[in-house]
Amino acid sequence: MEQAGPAKGDFVAPLEIGDVDEREDALPTQEEFWRPPVRFGSVPVEKEPLGWDRRRGFRKLFPVVSLPTQVVERVSFGHPSLEPNRLFWGDNLHVMRQLPSESIDLIYIDPPFFSGRHYNVIFGDQNELRSFSDIWEGGMPGYLIWLNARLYEMKRLLKPSGTIYVHLDWHAAHYVKVEMDKLFGHSNYAGELIWSYGSTSGGRVSGKKFVKGHDTILIYCREYGRHYFSVVYLPYKAKYITDWFKFDDGDGRLYRKRWRGKGVFERQYLDQSPGEPASTVTEVQQVYANPQAYRDDRMGSQELIGYPTQKPEALLERIVNASCPPGGLLADLFCGGGTTLAVAQRLGRRWIACDQSRVAVAITQDRLTRMAEQLTLSALTTAPDPEPEPRRTGLEPLQPTLGGDLKSKQPTLGEAETPPAQGAFAAIPDFTVEHWGVYEAKRLGETPSEQFREFVLRAFGASSEKPEPGIHGTKGAIPVWVGEPSQRSQVTAKEVEGFANAIRKTVRYQQDNLRDGIMLAWAFRPDALEAAERLRELEQTDLNFIRLDMLRIDSPRFREHVAALSTQHADYENFLTFVQPPRVEVGWKRLQERTYAFDVSETVLINAGAKIINVQWDFDYQKRFSSTPGYSFIRGKNKEPALQVQYEFPRARRYKIACKVQDDMGGEGTWTGELEVT
Repeated sequence: MEQAGPAKGDFVAPLEIGDVDEREDALPTQEEFWRPPVRFGSVPVEKEPLGWDRRRGFRKLFPVVSLPTQVVERVSFGHPSLEPNRLFWGDNLHVMRQLPSESIDLIYIDPPFFSGRHYNVIFGDQNELRSFSDIWEGGMPGYLIWLNARLYEMKRLLKPSGTIYVHLDWHAAHYVKVEMDKLFGHSNYAGELIWSYGSTSGGRVSGKKFVKGHDTILIYCREYGRHYFSVVYLPYKAKYITDWFKFDDGDGRLYRKRWRGKGVFERQYLDQSPGEPASTVTEVQQVYANPQAYRDDRMGSQELIGYPTQKPEALLERIVNASCPPGGLLADLFCGGGTTLAVAQRLGRRWIACDQSRVAVAITQDRLTRMAEQLTLSALTTAPDPEPEPRRTGLEPLQPTLGGDLKSKQPTLGEAETPPAQGAFAAIPDFTVEHWGVYEAKRLGETPSEQFREFVLRAFGASSEKPEPGIHGTKGAIPVWVGEPSQRSQVTAKEVEGFANAIRKTVRYQQDNLRDGIMLAWAFRPDALEAAERLRELEQTDLNFIRLDMLRIDSPRFREHVAALSTQHADYENFLTFVQPPRVEVGWKRLQERTYAFDVSETVLINAGAKIINVQWDFDYQKRFSSTPGYSFIRGKNKEPALQVQYEFPRARRYKIACKVQDDMGGEGTWTGELEVT
């Protein structure tokens, strides 16, 4: 029977990846490409990417941190047996290190451009600010080292048939290409895609240079020639049709004459032509942060999120259709507002995503939920077409539909499921929201005891080996005991004595004279501390003594093993922390008929020093949170989050309302209530 993916409250243990030497073949062999001409004599040429150590690779600068991921939510669309898609909040380098090799068909990333610190800070939470501070330390070399470590892991994740697209602007594209030649091999360079938006969006003259009108997207394959690629056809432009399809066969069908040699022509009909093959220059309109700046209905409000670096879905459609097979798996490890994932979900591809910002993950989750609901509603309200499937011309995008048959064997990570029959919609898989490195203490406290203990042991760097009943794991040779999940629980003297007796029964205590133990819990009662002290005092007079180290799970000492990995190039001090949700308080008042004002400024923040950085509203809350369009990422004049909003309800009736609030430490709280709208 097929196993479902992780459910809400589960944790996912990391792969066993040790901090070991790199493989000798980790980088491509391309000596000839980098060999200077003989006539230049002995010229030193740097053949390895910046930040690479010949023995330990990028792990010298960025040591491996093996922590579990916490599944805080599983958003369900009614197909629990399907392998869920995965949305991670955390540092993408460490998340990627825990994913299996050669499992992904397509990677698209839109990393922070080397354009300035403030340009890239969009959401404003502390993880984002710390990361961007690290990125620009040391100028361009520091940026390239930071990016190289991640590109290296992406190469490992790609299947032999896989492709990576790296979206950059003019500041760093040429530097990154040199580094990617070293990482992937110059022979695996598949060209560049120029995203042109200047011809249709206009631009401002700034300084003595041409108006900026494009971004550069570098394309590399894992193994050029084996990579998947499907030609993307675009609709013919009107002038092209006028110039070439200028013949009419009498029944209104336009065609052009194609020369076949020896005086022979054949007719190519417009309605049977696939269109114009997409070139390396892609003209797609930008998505404006200000919806009033662009009034064309083709870029409607459903796509607009509101933050300045949002990429258009049409651009990602072209990339996904070209380089990810139907039913394949793609990844966006800098997912931002989730455009890549929205396109993947609509086109029937599976996905993995990650972002360092808690707000970005919340907005992406909201966007994908709303899209899935819209796709489901559209499928349920559309009657099946009894007519046979018309012959496709290639001008229409091939899109999956809901309700199609699925293979009995569901895919696991890295496998592609058999695509549904043409014209049938595939069921939309659930997706999990998983945290790495920063964990929600309240949700963790609600997990079953065994699962909680396994999570704590993994986070502490201990194993779940149980040498005796009453011992939950070991760290090295030292027995470890873990308390109860509830944050209100406190360790008692009886539990201390029970753990000490369990240690005395172990072989190591009896043969090797090992008398240490570690107790991990949220809190310890005074009598527990006294009992531990009495056991230690016996060391002076009685061989029956036991030394117990009692650590709070949320203390700095609990994460010392992670902080110890920090070097001058990697700051891990903030990994392995616990956050609390804010207590959301919502007030409202009626302004006029069906129009109300809402206020969350009385929300209580539990995390010390935190501040609110985003508020989301769902004014017609049903089974799952799905924010009302335009109420997911609202900013004021100074980019501060809007704590007061107004909303006009479509009709007078009773509504259930939900509000989510995120703080800059990573805490998220939800409020629900009912309102009789008049």
